[in-house]
Amino acid sequence: MSKLLCAFNESNLAVMGLYDAVYDMYIELKHIYNSTIKQLDTTKLPFPEKVDDMCRNQVRPVMESFISSHTSFFSSDYVKLHINAYGLKGFSMLDTKHGANPLQVIVSYITFRSFLDKFLMVVVRIIAQRRNRQAPYKAINIVFEEVNQYIDSLAAQYRKRIPMSSVNQAPSENNHLFVYSQFSQISCNQKKHHIVPDVFCAEKCDGSGFYSIPIHCCETCGRKFVGKYTLDYYQKEFGPICIVAQKDSTTDSPNAFPCLNQESELHAQGYNVVEGQMSEEERRCLLISLLQSRKMTYFEISRDIKNAIHMQQHLPLRTSAVAKWKRDLEFLSKYIESHSEFK
Repeated sequence: MSKLLCAFNESNLAVMGLYDAVYDMYIELKHIYNSTIKQLDTTKLPFPEKVDDMCRNQVRPVMESFISSHTSFFSSDYVKLHINAYGLKGFSMLDTKHGANPLQVIVSYITFRSFLDKFLMVVVRIIAQRRNRQAPYKAINIVFEEVNQYIDSLAAQYRKRIPMSSVNQAPSENNHLFVYSQFSQISCNQKKHHIVPDVFCAEKCDGSGFYSIPIHCCETCGRKFVGKYTLDYYQKEFGPICIVAQKDSTTDSPNAFPCLNQESELHAQGYNVVEGQMSEEERRCLLISLLQSRKMTYFEISRDIKNAIHMQQHLPLRTSAVAKWKRDLEFLSKYIESHSEFK
């Protein structure tokens, strides 16, 4: 049976766009155990099984959230699966082994690889219980094999979509991606923005073609997010891609991104189009000052503004900002025509 556990592995998770979400869940469950253990008397720690019981009420909703929203990745027979006591039976984030002294028990957290195995068994037990209510009894190892085969088949379908022909597919217009380690901690999640799964068409750095990579897109502000582990896996497996990888910050003000990409030099110099912050005259005085002081070139300024337009021109809430950017670009172009020394 253990050989079949490879179906729910890092490689399959990455190609299906699930790696970072599952890793996020793993970290969250470790935090639950950490918080529980810190509240205990360290001189009288209970057996690991007791710690599992103490954490179960917090573990259950975390797993429920993932399983119910990702049922289609485990089975096509159910619209939504829900976690239950039978599925959670025996699950633990703790690994125990005996030390040199038979009476000594060494407890540590399970590895991510081990977590994948254990989590899959939770899902298999839930499916097995539901099937045995509706059909002739199936041993859990048979259900286990069926679920593994389903995951492998689904991952194979996703893999077929990854390579893209350079003739039939153009790269995504904007190549800025915000890289995150924990999806729950990205700035747009913190701000309660509407975020949806998406696919990013990336051009390979060697010019040999393109491939698609699963990302998340914020429909509120236009940011595109990719998980660190997903990005690392894809670039290792299919080759480096031409993107501008940017760090995400949860401390951004709500108006920071709508005005301009925070990582841009122009934003760092104080330029923005947020309503009530800079008038049109103030923006243009700043642009001229940047040119005259040689802090930025015409190319650098226009590049940053054009990038912002590309990222947000499709968002209805950014119509005003895009219009201001376009007017500033037009002003800048006319200014350069009469001041060739700044070209």
